[in-house]
Amino acid sequence: MAIELHEEEPPHGTRQSLYRFADGSLFAYARRQEFIRCSDSTPWAHISGDRLLSARSGDCLAFRIGNVYYDAASREPLFYELP
Repeated sequence: MAIELHEEEPPHGTRQSLYRFADGSLFAYARRQEFIRCSDSTPWAHISGDRLLSARSGDCLAFRIGNVYYDAASREPLFYELP
């Protein structure tokens, strides 16, 4: 499966960004230990080791292997980070 990159850019100085695995669009960017959702600039998830925890509930949303985050329940790829 080829990943198509879009021209969306994370905010200047952002070190980590999540792109949707399905379409390559920018979904969220990291600020300190949390990911901010691009669509509404609200905290979406906290980074805890190789896991993403919901900013609202604290539930595990996804886990990371390499530069890909997988859905915690279905184990399907959700997001990736560019190196």
